[in-house]
Amino acid sequence: MNLATVLSVVQTILTAIQTLDQLKATFSLYQYKGELQRLEKTVGIVESVLVDADAKQGALSSQQRIYIEELKDAIYDANDVLDEFVTLVKQRKAVFATHNKLSNKVRSFLSRFSLRLHNLSRKVNDVNKKLDDIASNSSKFFFKVENKPNRFLKPESSSFVTENEIIGRDKDLEKIVEMLLDSNDFVDEASNVSCLAIVGMGGLGKTAFAQLVYNDPRVSSAFELKCWTCITDQDQWNLTEILGKIVKQLNRHDSSSLEQMHLEIRKQLGGKKYLLVLDDVWTESYHRWQDLEKILRVGASGSHIVVTTRSKKTAQIIADVRVHELQGLPKNQSWRLFERTAFLTRQLKNLDDDLVQLGKEIVKKCKNVPLAIRVVASLLRGEPKLK
Repeated sequence: MNLATVLSVVQTILTAIQTLDQLKATFSLYQYKGELQRLEKTVGIVESVLVDADAKQGALSSQQRIYIEELKDAIYDANDVLDEFVTLVKQRKAVFATHNKLSNKVRSFLSRFSLRLHNLSRKVNDVNKKLDDIASNSSKFFFKVENKPNRFLKPESSSFVTENEIIGRDKDLEKIVEMLLDSNDFVDEASNVSCLAIVGMGGLGKTAFAQLVYNDPRVSSAFELKCWTCITDQDQWNLTEILGKIVKQLNRHDSSSLEQMHLEIRKQLGGKKYLLVLDDVWTESYHRWQDLEKILRVGASGSHIVVTTRSKKTAQIIADVRVHELQGLPKNQSWRLFERTAFLTRQLKNLDDDLVQLGKEIVKKCKNVPLAIRVVASLLRGEPKLK
């Protein structure tokens, strides 16, 4: 049972609900905000169940597997309905952007819009009820539901990268490298150390992109010292644990006290032009971030801290205007990624038009999100034809 695809869909749903301001505003304007909040809460519970099921892969009973399949079907239904909402909201935005708000065309659209929105809200209610009914039975099948923030905990990352596996990020790379190399760009008068945030929804490849930046020869030659630290699963933002991770990367040894960590960071980073990457940061507290940053303000001029995060609020707290929002891949690069992953080399020479068309429809449903494309394409790899 492969749960990676449905977990990717769960992340897409949660990210859309949490980050698409226009979606939230539309639900509130038409008094459907409760349905959206209910969907977010229930999908978060479903995610917890799916993560637990993924950890128990080999030990699931037949009843548990049937239950998980029901959850998967309900999640795909929720994704389809949310996709309809996003499309409708985009249409509304386009109409208002190109026509006078009092024009007959706008009035006609709003009349149809309200009806479609009402019908879709009923669909959301049906999906919510279906998800609620299924999720409420999780304890009967001995699945854990943890009361944690809605996020999929990924494995700890490293700085290693296979460059030829990263597709469609050339323009992003050039922009970030330019920002890192321009010592006069956004200089903080209070510190020699500048902060830069790479932000985007789960599955876009923020970590892989940061690895690409970290290993770029121009970046490597520009900094006296580089350090990569993964902050994944720091739910309580434990400053001592985070500093301990950084120190261990710098000197390969553990430090037992906060005082020792301060001294070691001053010793290792003090007066040096350094690049520090903090991968998967989640704190949305300015004061907590300041507690960490002030300890790291010991580098030479031109030093940089690069942070990856899914939270726009985190990015703004850390880097203010120096935020690079990673988008989905361009359509041609999405297809290139799917083609490379789904088809064997011998198949690439003889792809018929129907196969290509079907493949591109699958890519379209993946919303140009690299992780979703890779997961779906890998499941189809080696098949004589796409099902």
